[in-house]
Amino acid sequence: SCLVRRWWGGLLLLVASSAVAAVATAPVCLWSFGRASIAGLWVNPIVVPLLGSMTLPPLLAGAIISPVWPTVGALLLILASWPARLGTALVEAAAQPRWCPELIGSLSGTETLAVYVAGTVIAAILVFRTER
Repeated sequence: SCLVRRWWGGLLLLVASSAVAAVATAPVCLWSFGRASIAGLWVNPIVVPLLGSMTLPPLLAGAIISPVWPTVGALLLILASWPARLGTALVEAAAQPRWCPELIGSLSGTETLAVYVAGTVIAAILVFRTER
């Protein structure tokens, strides 16, 4: 029960951080490209753990061991490439137009700056209100 609660809490945190990242980067994407994808909302909770927990450890170990023991280092790097390829394939699949809704529009540089200034002011107000 505690493990299930912790697992759901971790999943909710991952989804919430994906949502925050999407909202935080949308203005600059709209300014730069005239569109912003929201596919990260469902792709990140799958791909981030896959790449972080399954790719990074063997990748780092392989990079450290390779100069001393090249054969083992190479095997670890190959092992790291498998989940990395799967994560890349998932991201590419999610980027297909039918799976990847986008916000389409454009913002000027001034509008983009105004959005970030307003967001910073709102965040500062919320932080200062909760500290009291």
